[in-house]
Amino acid sequence: MKIVECVANISEGSDLDKIRTIAEAAERQGASILDIDGGKGAGRTVITFAAPLEKMCSAAVSFITTACQLIDMRQHTGVHPCIGSADVIPFVPLGDTDITECADLAEQVAEKISETLQIPTFIYGKFAKRVQQNKLSAIRRGGYQSLAERLEKGEITPDFGSAKVGSAGGTIIGSRPIMLAYNINLANDDVPLASKIAGLIRTSGRLKRTPEGTQIREAGLFPNCEAIGWYIEDFGRAQVSTNIRVIGNPPIHTVYETVKKLASENNGEVTGSEIIGLLPLESLLEAQKYYRNALNFGDDFSAAIAGLGLADVKPFDPSLKVLEHRLKTFNLL
Repeated sequence: MKIVECVANISEGSDLDKIRTIAEAAERQGASILDIDGGKGAGRTVITFAAPLEKMCSAAVSFITTACQLIDMRQHTGVHPCIGSADVIPFVPLGDTDITECADLAEQVAEKISETLQIPTFIYGKFAKRVQQNKLSAIRRGGYQSLAERLEKGEITPDFGSAKVGSAGGTIIGSRPIMLAYNINLANDDVPLASKIAGLIRTSGRLKRTPEGTQIREAGLFPNCEAIGWYIEDFGRAQVSTNIRVIGNPPIHTVYETVKKLASENNGEVTGSEIIGLLPLESLLEAQKYYRNALNFGDDFSAAIAGLGLADVKPFDPSLKVLEHRLKTFNLL
């Protein structure tokens, strides 16, 4: 079966009516809503939906169009980087779908919304049309507030649509394999510590000054890892917010235990963590294996949930937060 998952990021974290209306726009076109995960402090909601390949284009176009109609970026607040109402629309191949089919889908969706919405639209990731725009961070730099100026200066160039920036900002569309969005909670609001730890663990590392006064970049501890430190008002906590780009490399429990150790070495404390969106079963099984003996739990997922502190700031139910379980619910696996 050719199935595509869309892990869409919209720039709205608190208006539940808007969020639900945007999700329903995809649902009406044949998509199944797997998860809705939002937060006021981040100013973002991740809406995960899946559909057969042949239905995903119309579902995504309807979703993006509705988001752009309902979310006014001029009123946006929140710490998560973003440039637009329908900020990032990644397509993930599932089942028999190939990544190249998702890349073709991304271009189809970008072309259709450029015809109707005329918003600046960028293709990112492995199939980016411009090498300098293959990373989200390169396109998002400066956020919505800097988008018009950067377009005018030619720092970034839309692949589709107009270079004119309106209330919906821009949209970033692409294709990628399954990844994991994973945030680790500190016990307090120490953002400098969260940022320091993020610099130590992320692949790109951090800038460091030598005794001679020269700045060098020191590589981070983990491959395939992006990380930033921020404060989330919803929880009153600082977090080390990560994206693990390759499932299992590094394993989620290794990232968690390393952040715990680094926090302790800097007079800080980790209280738990949260999954944003859905968690691949493989990651939970790895963590379960790691924590089961240490915590003397049985063979269900309780050891992984306790070991990672997945219920620290919000409930964690494997039947609702594990990707494969949600796909089975909708007969998509």
